[in-house]
Amino acid sequence: MKDVGIILGNDELKHLIGNLLDGFLFCKIVLDDKENPIDFIFLHVNAAFVERLGLTNEEIIGKPVSLIIPDFLSKEKELFNLFVDVALFENKKRIQRYSHVFKSWFTISAYSSRKGYFTALYHSITEEDMVGINKDIYYNQFVQLAENIPDGILRLDRDLNCTYMNAAIVREVGMTVENFKEVKNPSIHISETLEQWEESLSQAFSSKKEVSFETFNKLNNTSNYYHNVVVPELNDYDEVSSLLCISRNITDLKDIAEERFKFFQLSIDLLCIWKIKGCFLEVNPAWKETLGYTKQELLLKKWIDLVHPEDRKESLEHLTRLYRGKTIKKFTNRYLCKDGSYKYISWDSLPMKNGLVYSVARDVTEEKEIGKELIRSKECYKRLVESIPQGIIVHQYDTIKYANSSVGRMLGLSDANDLKGKSIMDFTYPDDQNWVMEKIISIHEGIDSINKIMFRVMDVKDKTIEVELTAISLPNEDELSVVSMIRDLREEQQAKDLIDRLEEKRVSLQKALEYDKLKTDFFSNISHEFKTPLNVILGTLQLLNLYFKDRSNSTFDMKVKQKISVMQQNCYRLLRLVNNLVDITKIDGGYYEINLENHNIVEIIEVIALSVKDYIEEKGISFYFNSEISGKVTACDPDQIERIMLNLLSNAIKFTKPGGSITVTIKEKEENIIISVKDTGIGIPEDKLELVFERFMQADKILSKNSGSGIGLALVKLLVELHKGKIFVESKLKEGSEFTIELPIYTLEYEINDKDSVIDTQKEPVEKINIEFSDIYFHKNL
Repeated sequence: MKDVGIILGNDELKHLIGNLLDGFLFCKIVLDDKENPIDFIFLHVNAAFVERLGLTNEEIIGKPVSLIIPDFLSKEKELFNLFVDVALFENKKRIQRYSHVFKSWFTISAYSSRKGYFTALYHSITEEDMVGINKDIYYNQFVQLAENIPDGILRLDRDLNCTYMNAAIVREVGMTVENFKEVKNPSIHISETLEQWEESLSQAFSSKKEVSFETFNKLNNTSNYYHNVVVPELNDYDEVSSLLCISRNITDLKDIAEERFKFFQLSIDLLCIWKIKGCFLEVNPAWKETLGYTKQELLLKKWIDLVHPEDRKESLEHLTRLYRGKTIKKFTNRYLCKDGSYKYISWDSLPMKNGLVYSVARDVTEEKEIGKELIRSKECYKRLVESIPQGIIVHQYDTIKYANSSVGRMLGLSDANDLKGKSIMDFTYPDDQNWVMEKIISIHEGIDSINKIMFRVMDVKDKTIEVELTAISLPNEDELSVVSMIRDLREEQQAKDLIDRLEEKRVSLQKALEYDKLKTDFFSNISHEFKTPLNVILGTLQLLNLYFKDRSNSTFDMKVKQKISVMQQNCYRLLRLVNNLVDITKIDGGYYEINLENHNIVEIIEVIALSVKDYIEEKGISFYFNSEISGKVTACDPDQIERIMLNLLSNAIKFTKPGGSITVTIKEKEENIIISVKDTGIGIPEDKLELVFERFMQADKILSKNSGSGIGLALVKLLVELHKGKIFVESKLKEGSEFTIELPIYTLEYEINDKDSVIDTQKEPVEKINIEFSDIYFHKNL
């Protein structure tokens, strides 16, 4: 009967409801695991309802309707949905319908005073007509009920004459019942609220619908706020016969609301009210401090408009959950700031009536950045943790998320991964389980931040081991995890050795990091150190070329020109080698960046291919360019694409004899651009195909005159992979080779830069070709 007390405030009301001629029931909605309504349980019914069912009170109370009336959910589905709507949204409804269960017509009124519960009255229309129940009985019952509630109740006829008012009205206004009856329209005699009442009464008459509004009155030197409801009462001809006015004093609620408003304004959290399908309705000052927008600017924006494009899909999924009435906790997305940057915002959102959402959000950008740094160091830390002889576990409450190999060895397990997903309590000594669990919960919930406890564990052979656990609570993305170190106290004597080994590993790790940095710095500096003298040599050779250009073609001059050409080619070759070494080192160290932009890649490939056409044909090799598509825009770095193509073409020229051919083909296949460089050269042995992309390796070392550094194709492969692509090679000995590049088609989220969409063929084309073709011992005065 505890829940019944929600609407039955005292014994008099219980007695009144128990003697109603109408059927009365108070029920609770039943939800399944997915929070969908599937049934309701009878918590209280009166004698009239029990009599209609033909059962006893004990047979009904506490039972679901599907058990008491098996065909109710199928035959009365519309009525069940009405009860669900009333209970879950705390409103009220009234309908007239024929009951297939009771075989009679009823006026059914339902309302809810608490979410998940509903009260219903079954008023038999047929019985009233046949038996002629005296309306005074219902009126007296109404009066008895109305006189015992704190809300003011007033009934007006069509001419706005007062036909009834309860004691609460008299107490609020300070007038007697006789004074009320002498006053025309007594509920609206207060001048401050006259217009509101007149408008609301008129609206209720014309619309035949309930009208709600608030008023502020000063009565007896006291200021009060009231929530008023005007309910039109319809007769059998669907006409408004009277108006029922209900007024509730909400002054205390207003005072509470004022305090809440102060809290709303002063909170450092981001507080807001917004519509699921619309804009912000209210935000507190913390929003301006975090995102930079003024309140007026935010109220003109939709919630979803500020979400980062990459986060919108997941954000829309959470909006759908809110629309279905689900509460959202700890959801994080990126939100646009006024300065164009984004911040990570964590949301706790509660759906309310009428599509409103109350949210508490906070800026977690700093935590996210820290989390990213932790992720980047994950592998290094994992290796370090695995090398530690102490047991390390990561857990949420008592559930293990990770355990290192030392924990497995301590418990006698061959694989520490077997502990993942299990409870710490599974290997805790039975007598210690309760207090250890309490301690873990206090750590996880932030009551204790750092703890050291000693307890007993049991290995797989049920051998008891005393351990010391040191636990630290740490944020892990959107969740709080606990990292615990478990130390076998039997190894106390080995503690010093452990510290020494850890220090050695730390020093080794530091040295390794310093070595990597030193190596990267060395190869970065070597570029400058090599290029400076090379540029001096190349500049001198260019001056010599100019000097001998206009001289007579004597035997001596021709020999000098030939030597200058050889020197230039070898300078270019050395420059290419330096560039390749430096770039590979940068890629290995993660410092190499490519400048991706949206370009027409077909046009880029065509320009590159045609720029070397004359060079190839001068060597007696036929050259063909075939494109199956006229153009395709995708994200790429034109300079690196040029480098890839010149390298592949250089290899093709190097291993193709005069009379052979080189063909460049470009086509589109399944969201990918396919670029092929095919030659009719000497080919690559099948057993050497896997080596062509290895560093410092060549497919055929026999051809020493064509040997190079062995890093050109390795660099090509790395550059292709930086474009998220792949490269393949097919070859037959003495028939030729075909290198195929597969690049994904995608665009960046900005407009295409038509100005830079192709390579500038006038920008140092000769020098680029000379550098990439420097391994080819063939001279052409470009």
